[in-house]
Amino acid sequence: ARARRDDVVGTKTRTATKMARKRLAQAESFMKKGLQSAFYEELHKALLGYVSDKFVLDASDLGKDSISTRLSEKGVSDAVTAEFVALLDECEYARYAPDTINTDMSSTFEKAVSVISRIDECMKKHKKGSAVASMLAVFLIAGAGTMSLGAAEYPDSLWNVSVNAYSEGHWSDAVEAWSSILNIGVENAPLYYNIGNAWYKENDMAHAILYYERALKIDPSYSDAAYNLEFARAGIQDKIEEVPSFFLKRWFDSFCRLMPSNVWAVIAFVFLALCLGMVLMFLLARSNSASKAGFITAIVTLVISVCAFAMSAVQKSD
Repeated sequence: ARARRDDVVGTKTRTATKMARKRLAQAESFMKKGLQSAFYEELHKALLGYVSDKFVLDASDLGKDSISTRLSEKGVSDAVTAEFVALLDECEYARYAPDTINTDMSSTFEKAVSVISRIDECMKKHKKGSAVASMLAVFLIAGAGTMSLGAAEYPDSLWNVSVNAYSEGHWSDAVEAWSSILNIGVENAPLYYNIGNAWYKENDMAHAILYYERALKIDPSYSDAAYNLEFARAGIQDKIEEVPSFFLKRWFDSFCRLMPSNVWAVIAFVFLALCLGMVLMFLLARSNSASKAGFITAIVTLVISVCAFAMSAVQKSD
């Protein structure tokens, strides 16, 4: 029963990353359409859903202090934890004060993808630290039985250097340090995967694809490497600039955001009521001039009501 429970937890952990990626893909589609509110809403769901699934947390436990504590317990650095919490704050601010936010959605999206990837890497390293140390010990004993203790710790120190360089955004230094581990004979799927990630950050898609494929050659079930390989290939094949939206659509979108959707709905109902009043005036008027005025005003108020309903619907869809 204990083994079964542990397996369920492991499955839940793997599902957390997969679900986060699906939500990130949805957020990216909103970003490409210029739907700022929907983008930040979905990005916020992706970040909170990730830690909720990763640590099996209830909604009541998703406070920033609780999240920070859980991340720290799993070996995530303070810098990465602070970046994750800052992204949550940015998303919440953008959701509740959309008219005052002035950020680059693309930059925010890249930071979210990066921070989730780094959290995964830190947690895997924390969880598998003892296993990696054992593997390195076996390799060192088999390859050089007379090596000293300082030499035995050399690959692990290189790994720490690589992770630190990657966390600080020094991609080329991370590649160099991870490659040094390869050069001393240590070879595994996570190592190739991390080198591929560093090359991807350097915008060198050819090398990124090469190392993702090497990771999958060693471990064909490595879902993270398979996903990133597909993502890198798409980056090479689909570098197409998005066509700017028509200026009338941009004007309409900006006009829609002058007021919240609820205000537009109220305006729509007010003008609809005026329209009905003008219809009664048209039907009951005793003079032609009053009947004509009622008819024209009814048409105008109906048009305004329909437009206001449309503005409200557009706001709701965002």
